[in-house]
Amino acid sequence: MLPKLQFVPRKSTERGQADHGWLKTFHTFSFAMYQSSEHNQYGSLRVINEDRVSPRTGFGTHPHREFEIFSYIVNCSLGS
Repeated sequence: MLPKLQFVPRKSTERGQADHGWLKTFHTFSFAMYQSSEHNQYGSLRVINEDRVSPRTGFGTHPHREFEIFSYIVNCSLGS
């Protein structure tokens, strides 16, 4: 039986953070340089990141093996 799912709100400022100039990211679970024994993964869910990507930039092609990636846009503006 799976453990009871519990949602625990964590503000961006309470999560792991990295600023790469073009990308500001906030890690919910241990990821890259952010390591937290209290916040690892949940079952097979390993990553929940809030990414703020600068205009006219983005992620280049990079390999992921056996991962599903889901992205959604919260706020943006499209310019020329």
